[in-house]
Amino acid sequence: MTFHRDHSESINHPKIVEFLAACKEVRQDGFVHVDEVFESKLLSFAPSLIILRWDEKVGDFHYRLWGTELTKMYGLELTGKYIADGDHAETEKPFIEAHLEAIRDGKLIHLGGTIHWRDKDYRKWNQVIMPLLRDDSIRETLTFVTFD
Repeated sequence: MTFHRDHSESINHPKIVEFLAACKEVRQDGFVHVDEVFESKLLSFAPSLIILRWDEKVGDFHYRLWGTELTKMYGLELTGKYIADGDHAETEKPFIEAHLEAIRDGKLIHLGGTIHWRDKDYRKWNQVIMPLLRDDSIRETLTFVTFD
């Protein structure tokens, strides 16, 4: 696997800690609702957010939102596409499993690594994945990604 999971670097990353604190203000002790994502406390994080919705028929996650900062860093736009439409087949299955686990177990998952497959070994990323509530059900995840 080309990324680490639940590593202290991701868990303690100052930007991730800041994002989670903002989420806690918005959601109190529950899950963030999709309508709350673009409220003032979370709006500043929008360029680095991903919203993925599980598509059971396809067996993959559909990108409902791929932030502008992600488009800039990866050099591709994924809104409206699936994880399998990305450019790194090696990580598709582990990413799908991590997002499914966040939904199934209702927990945060931290990931991190580099963008080595885009010839950017020097560019480190860290992210947190969380369940996202819509219409009283959880079939989506909200992810915040930060780059160093």
